[in-house]
Amino acid sequence: MLVYYQNMIGRSFFVASALILMTTFQVAGNPLPKPKNRESSLLMIVVVRDSEVPGNRGVRIVIEGEQRYLKRIGGEDWDLLTLRIQPGEYTVHPVDNSAFKLSGSENLLQVPPDTVLLAPFKLRITVDDSAGGSGTQKLILEPNNEEDRQRAGRVLASYVRFPDWAVKDLKGFGLIRPALISVETLYDFNILSEPTGAEAYIDGLLMGQTPLNISLTPGKKQLQFKMSGREDVIRYINPGESDFITGELPLLVEGADEDKNAFTLVVSPFLSMRGADPQLSSLFSESIMFVLEEDKRLSVGPADIPWINRGALMLPDFSILEDDGTDLVASGLFLRDENGLT
Repeated sequence: MLVYYQNMIGRSFFVASALILMTTFQVAGNPLPKPKNRESSLLMIVVVRDSEVPGNRGVRIVIEGEQRYLKRIGGEDWDLLTLRIQPGEYTVHPVDNSAFKLSGSENLLQVPPDTVLLAPFKLRITVDDSAGGSGTQKLILEPNNEEDRQRAGRVLASYVRFPDWAVKDLKGFGLIRPALISVETLYDFNILSEPTGAEAYIDGLLMGQTPLNISLTPGKKQLQFKMSGREDVIRYINPGESDFITGELPLLVEGADEDKNAFTLVVSPFLSMRGADPQLSSLFSESIMFVLEEDKRLSVGPADIPWINRGALMLPDFSILEDDGTDLVASGLFLRDENGLT
C-alpha cells in the first residue's frame, strides 16, 4: 500500500506538470495571425458563458461562407474568438442543432476586404429553462454593448502583432478605436440609473444597459437614458471632471404620451445693458412665456439664469441648464435710455 501511494503521488505530479506546460503552449501558440495579403480581413466575435452553465468545455460552432471554420467556444466566462478570414458572407451556427438552439436571425455577417470586423452580436451560452427545456444548454445571439466593444478593442490592441492590422479599416469597436487606445487619455466612467436596466446612449450611440463601467475620451458628451414606462432623461457628462452619474427616470404620467417628445424650454429674465431694471426684465420674460406656453411642442418653465461674459459677448450660463437636460433657452438683452427702449 505504501509503494502504491508513492506511485500515485509521482503520477499526480507528472499530470499536473503536463497541464501547466499545455496551458503555456496554448497561450503562446495562439497569437494574432499575420495578414496574408492586403485583402485579408480579421473577424472577431465576443463569446460569453452564463454562470449557471455547468462545466467549461464549451460548445462547437461553425462559421461558414467563403471558408468554413469549426471552433469550440465558451471555455471562459468572457472570450474573444479571432479568425483571419477571406472577405465575404458568413453565417454562424452550432454544430449540433439538436443539442443547442439558436434564437434570432441576425447570424449573417458581411466581412469586407482589408478590414478588422468585430461582429455586432455576441454568442451567449446559456441554459434553456423554458417548459420542457430541462436545463438544456442553448446558444443565443445578443447585441454587443459598449463594454463588449471596448473590451474587444483593448484585447486587440494588446497583441504584439496589432500594428500589422492597425492599418486596416477597424469596424464595430464603438466610441474608441483600438488604434487610439494607446495614445489617447481615457477615463473610467460609471453610468447608473434608478431603476437599473435603463438603456444608456452617448451622443446617440447605445452603450448598453445600466449599470455600466466604460472608458471614455475627455470632453462634454450627451448621455440619454431610456426605459419602457419611464420618461427619457438627458444629462451631460465630461469624463475627467467627474467619473460617475446616476439618472433618475420618473414614471410616465397617464395621458402624457403626446408630450413625451416635447422640448424643454426655460425662459430667463432679460438682461438690462444699462443698470438693473428688474421690472422690465421680468415683463419681457413673462410675455414670452405667455406666448410659448400655447405651443404643444414645448414644455415651458421659468429659470433665473445668470449672464456671463464670453469674450466680447454676454450670454446666459448654459452649463447650468445642460446638467439638467434642458433643450432650449429663451432670453435676451434690452437697453432703456432717453431715446426710448431698444
